[in-house]
Amino acid sequence: MRGLLFLVLFFVFGTAFASEGMLLPPTKCGDFLKNLKLDRPDVVFDKCEAIPSGNPRGDTLEATYKVEGRNIIKVEKWLNSWAHTGKLRFLCCGWETKTVGFKGGDGAFYEIGMGGEATESSRSRLSKVPVIFLRVLHDTTEP
Repeated sequence: MRGLLFLVLFFVFGTAFASEGMLLPPTKCGDFLKNLKLDRPDVVFDKCEAIPSGNPRGDTLEATYKVEGRNIIKVEKWLNSWAHTGKLRFLCCGWETKTVGFKGGDGAFYEIGMGGEATESSRSRLSKVPVIFLRVLHDTTEP
């Protein structure tokens, strides 16, 4: 009986809190930056895919965003200002930042980083790179 009462109270109050603006950790793919109120016009949502983890409790969700060459440095600075990813580095065949973890406003943990293949290896010519991708990952088995 107590279990049933708990479920009823959780459903009633849980949905009430969620409807009052409290963010909930994602269980499905979507635009994570928009949901976390971190979206910006120069970071364009491309897609989100579930990556099977082999864990029956859930998968890893990966949202991908496109950043055009003319915006790369500006987005790099923004990303580094709050996620501390560091500057883009050229390694082998492309550019990348560190991938770092952060706790979103919904209480969930995410990983974020930026990078992509490029033939242009000079930082002064990053604006000539057609596109770099920003990726946000969330493991649904974690809070």
